[in-house]
Amino acid sequence: MRNDGLSMEDIDRVPFADESERVSKQLMKNWEKARQEKAKPKFAWVLFKTFIPYYFFPLLIYLFEECVLRIAQPLLLAQVIRFFAKDPTITKEWACIYAGGVCLCTFLIVSFHHPTMQHVMRLGMRVRTASCALMYQKALKLSRASVGQTQVGQIVNIMRFASTPLILTNGPN
Repeated sequence: MRNDGLSMEDIDRVPFADESERVSKQLMKNWEKARQEKAKPKFAWVLFKTFIPYYFFPLLIYLFEECVLRIAQPLLLAQVIRFFAKDPTITKEWACIYAGGVCLCTFLIVSFHHPTMQHVMRLGMRVRTASCALMYQKALKLSRASVGQTQVGQIVNIMRFASTPLILTNGPN
């Protein structure tokens, strides 16, 4: 029998680290802690404190890529060019070593950049998921009068830009 629609079996399970319940509980715990410490905590600061540990390792890789590999690559290439400019201090063997270094730097940049950026994008998705989950929980607690005054499009726009700290400076109450 042919089934034209999607079923729950067709959809893969979300990795544990990305589950909405887990990331929103973590953010909510930090938000409640910040509310106890300050009268008007900043939601952007709570987002930062909640998710910055996950950005530390990608930041180190990105700094290595930008500060070491991208600087070493043109310096090594300059040595190869010096060989072809007939500089007597550069031998053919050293020119080959420098050329290998250029290739190695290129390989490492390509190998590090994509997985690191993919990881950062996934972290960004977690931030957005947690923010939207908190807004949804807040929307469920609103009174009928408040819901009547707020347009659905306004809520959708807020959720669309949920990961932008400038919009959610006061955070959920």
